[in-house]
Amino acid sequence: MKILLNATNLVVGGGIQVAASFIVEAVRRKEADIEWLFCVSAQVAGTLRKLLRAEEMPPLEIFERNPNHLLAGRAARKRLRGLAESFKADIIFTVFGPFLMRFAGQGTRRPTAHLAGCAVGWSTHPNRLVYEKIGRLQTLKRKIRRVWDFFCLRRARYFWIESDIAREGLKRGAGTDDAHVRTIRNTCAGVFLTAEKREADFGAREIRVLVMGNPYVHKNFDIVPDVLAALKRRDASRSYVFTLTAPEDGEAWRSIRARAEALGAADGVRTVGKVALADCPKLYSESHVVFMPTLLETFSATYPEAMAMRRPVVTTDLNFAHDICGNAAAYYSPLSAEDAAGKIVRVVEDSALRERLLAEGERVLAALPSPRRKYELLVSYMREILLGERA
Repeated sequence: MKILLNATNLVVGGGIQVAASFIVEAVRRKEADIEWLFCVSAQVAGTLRKLLRAEEMPPLEIFERNPNHLLAGRAARKRLRGLAESFKADIIFTVFGPFLMRFAGQGTRRPTAHLAGCAVGWSTHPNRLVYEKIGRLQTLKRKIRRVWDFFCLRRARYFWIESDIAREGLKRGAGTDDAHVRTIRNTCAGVFLTAEKREADFGAREIRVLVMGNPYVHKNFDIVPDVLAALKRRDASRSYVFTLTAPEDGEAWRSIRARAEALGAADGVRTVGKVALADCPKLYSESHVVFMPTLLETFSATYPEAMAMRRPVVTTDLNFAHDICGNAAAYYSPLSAEDAAGKIVRVVEDSALRERLLAEGERVLAALPSPRRKYELLVSYMREILLGERA
């Protein structure tokens, strides 16, 4: 079986980690009946160099340009099309779409089988809160982009998705059915499972709260200064420090910093900037609580990462969060900084609650596929697809 893995369009966000983790498993499994062609972005290649030893690194076709760019990506699309044709792939595996290009054979009597992942919550299951946050003009733009996303997703015939909540939206938008969509849950990278676990000291006067991820608008990180101010009013006996991973030179961080200064809470918020995957477990270990104010997710790896590192999660009381975390999180009203602060204080002060959350987190994590199992499930799905295509 010849598989072209396409991760050329993954340049930011958690998709880079998912692609790199899958490739690591593929390289280490060395299945005799599979021949791989790894076509990846420079960002995925960079992550792989940190996860694999030099002698393990497979040959990579590295793309500096994103083929999804309509004009700037034309040369990249031409190169990728040529690689697919010369490799004579049995199946194209686009780790995450949408992907603009049709591969060789698409649209013919027997097209090349194409499996694409989808983790675009804005397209599959947007909600009222996130639309209200961005305003009418941006909402209109997002809805137009949603049409474009599904136009591109229809380049594939088969899909994998990380949550059942997103599945129905994908089916409607891509015009497909259950027979062509497989739900395969996300998980955390192996570095979190093998990392040393340290218990947090909740008797400390300084409580460190980790806010992990890129500051996209749907993550709602701009609520952090208001939550910090509410904590100062609610719990003066402790000092709360929020650590973000927002780029220091980005507009999102400047806005958060300015709001914190206006509220007299600048001393309690900081950013460490972009963090390499291998360094993430240390950030969790240095924190007491993981705060996820997000308004929209398909499946955020931050949840299982926190569970693996034995850190309690405080997050939004929304359906996608419940779908992922179940009883393993403390939930607050999504737009209420006061409620968020109250839940954080409760987690800090109530040891029985913390232990219950951590125990539930272990159960949730155990039910998720390991990186190896996720690899096996995806490859098994590809084998099923090819059997069906050749029948």
